[in-house]
Amino acid sequence: MGCCGERQESPGVRQCTDVTFLVIFIVFVCILLFVAAFAIVYGNPLLLAHGYDSFGNICGKTNEEQAGGLVLSGLDMTHRPYLFNLDVSHVNESIKICVKQCPDKELSVLADLKKFYAETGSSLCIYNFNFSQLETNTKLSPEDQFSSPLGPCPMLPVFQSDQVLNRCVPSANSSVPTDVLRSFYEILNSPAALEQLVADLYRTWRLIFILSFVSFMLALVMILLLSFATAAIAVTFTVVVSVASVAGTLALWWAYLETKWLLDETPIEQMLEETATNERWLLILAVFATLVTLVLLCLAAHVAKNVKTLAALFKEASGFIKALPSLYLQPIITVAVLLSLFCAWMYVVLCLATATTPEARQIILYTEDSNMTSVNSK
Repeated sequence: MGCCGERQESPGVRQCTDVTFLVIFIVFVCILLFVAAFAIVYGNPLLLAHGYDSFGNICGKTNEEQAGGLVLSGLDMTHRPYLFNLDVSHVNESIKICVKQCPDKELSVLADLKKFYAETGSSLCIYNFNFSQLETNTKLSPEDQFSSPLGPCPMLPVFQSDQVLNRCVPSANSSVPTDVLRSFYEILNSPAALEQLVADLYRTWRLIFILSFVSFMLALVMILLLSFATAAIAVTFTVVVSVASVAGTLALWWAYLETKWLLDETPIEQMLEETATNERWLLILAVFATLVTLVLLCLAAHVAKNVKTLAALFKEASGFIKALPSLYLQPIITVAVLLSLFCAWMYVVLCLATATTPEARQIILYTEDSNMTSVNSK
């Protein structure tokens, strides 16, 4: 090189950059993995949709592990999906059990409990109770001997009940006192908003997954059809988006009105906070969907005047896809990765919302060997 030429420099030594932030990121990932492991070990998402009895059994599910060595824990509750309190007047102090069916009529004496069990196969007494014990001759009446908040049978009378959130809740048509009914619904309304949100996600995750898969397949079909009927797809796309927007908005308004009518007809002491929250959010979503629909209809009206331009745009897009067919794989891989990550962390959130350790308290409980005995309850 001459004296006026560029100065040649040897390439610099390459090295890692942003080491500090790399370390921070690794620490952050380790913390997330620790939280996920903690949630999976101590959490149980089934608790969000099903109640659990005083012995640690989850209603409606198979329980394989015993809680604290309790004899009545670790039982198969597949055919007992509903949680029932032995004393509705003192919900927090009474034994809770899983039952096959909530009482559909008022049961005044123990003979009614036995008859209800014979007719429906649903026992409202503790699991190891044998109804033949009612025929034992003692100085005490059967009601005084067997009916108590701690079992083996419920306090009488047993009120007619409805199934609310997989719990047996006294019906408004029964003779249950208003304050007892109000306290029951206060307990049902006690979970935090975040826990209710997570519970809703757990109940509807199958529907969310199905709708996401259907929308993905429709988008894939739309891309495939671009190669064959570009002009027709342009018109069809505009019409389908307009109709779907209007239909979705009407569905939201109908859901809001239906929820509002239900709340208006529900007595205040029986009102669920979850339903009231749904009403507010449905109204917000309906108003938002209405505004979005109006914007989409205006855009559709504008596009209808320029269908040729839209068709030409779709034709160019189909040309790119024909030239690079591997472009089909990119969105599929992206959706698969994002969906896997979403499902994994959704499961972690569900476990984290239910992560807890069993607490034992001393109670007096009936067993077959003796009338009353002391055991631990979860």
